[in-house]
Amino acid sequence: MVYTIYSIGDSAFLQAILNAVAMIASTGDYRMAGGIGGLLGILFMAFRSLAQWDGRGLRYQDMLLAIFLYLTLFVPGVTVDIEDAYTGQVRVVNNVPFGPAVTGSILSNVGYRMTYLFEQGFSTPSMSQHGFADALQTLTAIRKNLLSRIELGKANAPSSGSDIENSVVN
Repeated sequence: MVYTIYSIGDSAFLQAILNAVAMIASTGDYRMAGGIGGLLGILFMAFRSLAQWDGRGLRYQDMLLAIFLYLTLFVPGVTVDIEDAYTGQVRVVNNVPFGPAVTGSILSNVGYRMTYLFEQGFSTPSMSQHGFADALQTLTAIRKNLLSRIELGKANAPSSGSDIENSVVN
């Protein structure tokens, strides 16, 4: 199954991050770290059962649940499509662990779809097509072009007594 993550930012950077996660998760060191964590969990569980004298004994279900979660979330590798929300460009990353792939897919799909719905009702122009800082970039360009009276020329005073530059500054 292929999972889609929508990127409202640099999709190449997200691709590099997911490639790094895939490389780390496929090494034996990563599995060894999981095994060390499991061993520490078993030791902690044994000491806790010794410290509690209520007769419950060892709670194996906690350990088995942790092993099951590790095996389902980090062992299988899946394919992830990273779709750039602005350009529509799709980047593919293989062997991403199941847990980060599903989490990223669910969160980005919910966030992107909610943003799309809200911008239908409240935003002109739409944020998902023009970027989240498009209005600020437009204002910055206008301010930069209005800084010099020489560049404005007659546009500063189209009629006598008007001063557009001071109006924009104010």
